[in-house]
Amino acid sequence: MTLDEAYEVQLIQVGVRQRSGADLRGHKVGLTSRVMQQQLGVSVPDYGHLLSDMFWKSGESVRRDRFLQPRIEAEVAVILKGDLGLGEIDAASVAASTLSIAPALEIIDSRVRDWKIGILDTVADNASAAGVVVGREIRWNGAPQPRDLACALYRNGLVVSSGNGSDVLGDPFEAVAWLARTLASRGTQLRAGQLILPGSCTAAVPCDVG
Repeated sequence: MTLDEAYEVQLIQVGVRQRSGADLRGHKVGLTSRVMQQQLGVSVPDYGHLLSDMFWKSGESVRRDRFLQPRIEAEVAVILKGDLGLGEIDAASVAASTLSIAPALEIIDSRVRDWKIGILDTVADNASAAGVVVGREIRWNGAPQPRDLACALYRNGLVVSSGNGSDVLGDPFEAVAWLARTLASRGTQLRAGQLILPGSCTAAVPCDVG
């Protein structure tokens, strides 16, 4: 299978879920850290779709039996106030199109046993996107810069992973720009109101009941 074919498989899955009533709410970018790219033998990120049946609000409970082998990643979500997809797109144009940012947890999951995946596996499996928990949105007026945000991920009161916004392609806005350029090359674009997960600031942490 080629990478393009893996994305076709992803689109087939997304289409089935949309016909079942789910709406497109945004996208996620994965493989934004050098370590993860080296692990899967790639040099560029990948992306997946975020659908309305994948979202929870901060404070809500999430049922473990909805997933197979879930892990949690901490991210800086970007909510757009304008469309992206025409002309030259860079981190500055993403910043100009950003309405707000928010802390978010991405729940990733895999149908492949023991997470023994390659790039084609994860792309076909919607870039391993399975759920999103979104915290309070902060209206963005130029500060704070997402690349400067420090992140600590706690599990039951203990820090289990930490990182920084700059761990995401150097700047989460650059990851969103990459996504916009990539989608434009495939004939679609990011839209106002969509939420984008630009990539994890932390290592993925396994989670279970409790």
